Amino acid sequence: SLLVPSRRNSLDLARHPFVSVSDRAGSTGPARDTSVPRRRHALLGNAGNMEPDTDPPVVTVFRSRLRADAKVNGYAELAAAMEARARQMPGFVDFKTFSAEDGERVSLVVFDTRDHHDAWRDDPEHRRAQQRGRAELYTEYTISVCTELARRHFEHVAVPAVEGEP
Repeated sequence: SLLVPSRRNSLDLARHPFVSVSDRAGSTGPARDTSVPRRRHALLGNAGNMEPDTDPPVVTVFRSRLRADAKVNGYAELAAAMEARARQMPGFVDFKTFSAEDGERVSLVVFDTRDHHDAWRDDPEHRRAQQRGRAELYTEYTISVCTELARRHFEHVAVPAVEGEP
């Protein structure tokens, strides 16, 4: 839980996204759980709304290792077809795959709500691909389904060089 500074503390809570209005007023009651921002997720729009009005995004982390014969068993074609299908599903946000030097692969699949994630999970073509993956393509995999608790974003904006300076 968050310890709320007293009014005499110089910390300005007026703009802090994790602190409620009652906390800002110097409430003497117990501190509230403020681990989740009160702001709505930026990917869902209406980022200025301080109270979320939708479910948080759902992120699936799919960690896997391919069998030696996965390529000849059609892994690339099946993976491309499943990614294309996921991108057509309602609520799809993002799909990325990364490969490590030791052969582990990690795919991150994001849907805007749990209902949309569950529709993807239960999609008949996706279920058939999962069965085929267990039978022909993977030596192992782990699936973690997570809800996004908070999001922070940084983006460096390049400042144009001034003429005559390096």
